[in-house]
Amino acid sequence: MRTTTKRRTPRWRAIGASVLALSLLLAACNGETDEVDPVDTVDEDDTVDEDDAVDEDDVDAAPEELLADFGVDVENQVLTIGALDDTSGPASTIGVPFALGKRVAVEQVNAGDLDLLPEGWTVELLERDHGYNPQQSVAEFNALKDDVLYFATTFGTPNTLPLVSLATPEEITLYPASLSSELAVNEYTPPIGAPYKVEAEHAVAHAIEEAGDDLAFGVIYQLDDYGGDGLAGAQDAADFHGIELVGAEGVAPGESDVTAPVQALQNAGATHILLAVLPSTTGPVLGTAAQLGYGPVFYGLTASWI
Repeated sequence: MRTTTKRRTPRWRAIGASVLALSLLLAACNGETDEVDPVDTVDEDDTVDEDDAVDEDDVDAAPEELLADFGVDVENQVLTIGALDDTSGPASTIGVPFALGKRVAVEQVNAGDLDLLPEGWTVELLERDHGYNPQQSVAEFNALKDDVLYFATTFGTPNTLPLVSLATPEEITLYPASLSSELAVNEYTPPIGAPYKVEAEHAVAHAIEEAGDDLAFGVIYQLDDYGGDGLAGAQDAADFHGIELVGAEGVAPGESDVTAPVQALQNAGATHILLAVLPSTTGPVLGTAAQLGYGPVFYGLTASWI
């Protein structure tokens, strides 16, 4: 089993892998993928910093070929990539279509509809379901890491954060289905959007603009790194604008019995509520509020409604 061997990923190959990974992510998010030409992603007028320049060895290795590496079968021309999904846990409402989108994208690549690989090459997608369980995510990562070039998806903030310390020393890139602030600053977990913390800050700023002095802002957040990221953003924004949160209620991932946190914020007089939860909790929150005759303005982080 590999413990210290680093992957051979010259910059020209990293760019190609990133374009392919981005296409899989877009397909997972949108259900469709436009054709992408890696050459078209670079502006002819772009200048290259000396530190970013491809060295002579990489140029010699680059011509329209992929070199042997973890997950790169040169003889059979197969590129193997991994995916850690949630298709059975509390985030499966998002996880299932996310997984289906990647499969569609791989089918398109292999059918020649997406011109992302050298001629004759195909992609094999190895998927594992971690059920939104961080320990299971680690186990599945360890089971796959020596067979794949990179992970096209690691689903969920709490299920990706434990992988960072494992993947970084071996230079394994993870493309997280997460907008975690902590993941966004790591070289091997590139973000696909603004962090949850920033989304939360924008929610508070918008609520202040809308409600002014009448604002009473509360948060319902998931008791994990994802929810904590949203709560931290809301608290930072409240501090910046000189207001206090009227309440912050934590719930378990996928919690459906949310009467207590909704009533707590109703009793606190919250006029605006940020949801830093999964869709499986968002529905019950909105339904419970309606049953209680409670109608605050709700904001949701991306993972609460996507």
